[in-house]
Amino acid sequence: RLEYHGPLLNFMSEEELEALASDWTVIPEDALVQRMKQGREFLIWHNNGKFSLLLGSDARKKFKQLVPTINHVATTEVTGLTAVLGKVQGRACVYNWGDDITEKMKVIKKYPILVAGQTRPSMMPIIRQAKGIVTDEGGVTSHAAIVSRELGIPAVIGTTYATKIFKDGDMVELDADNGTVRKLS
Repeated sequence: RLEYHGPLLNFMSEEELEALASDWTVIPEDALVQRMKQGREFLIWHNNGKFSLLLGSDARKKFKQLVPTINHVATTEVTGLTAVLGKVQGRACVYNWGDDITEKMKVIKKYPILVAGQTRPSMMPIIRQAKGIVTDEGGVTSHAAIVSRELGIPAVIGTTYATKIFKDGDMVELDADNGTVRKLS
């Protein structure tokens, strides 16, 4: 049942998660999809050995306390871990979770530097077209790192903010040799 809900687990309330974990109560998927479309915010916070689930405005408030604010408009460069060495320039194709794969396939052909929060197997048609990969999340054993190594695509992963900094069509230089990605004028 956990596999069935997959990424929708992020949109369950604390009570729903407890019910799912304790007695395998099935939560209607359509309700979770509706929450996902509304962009419900949550934060799972680990502090002094305890986990807390914060929702909505409480999540936003705690996030602002924990994560330094950056000026996404003025910022032109991000750094991360190198998954595959290489240097490539091109226009960015920014994939946000829930974007239509068919539509992004059209974009990646014109803008071949894939920028995503993270990659997933369902994104393979887009990934195969990419000349470079940049992710907000991930480490050396992440999906993006493994796939980029297999396909020989230069990749910088774990940048934290790339999807906030870059927009579709931005000209970027991905320098995986140094773990940087920057906007070009």
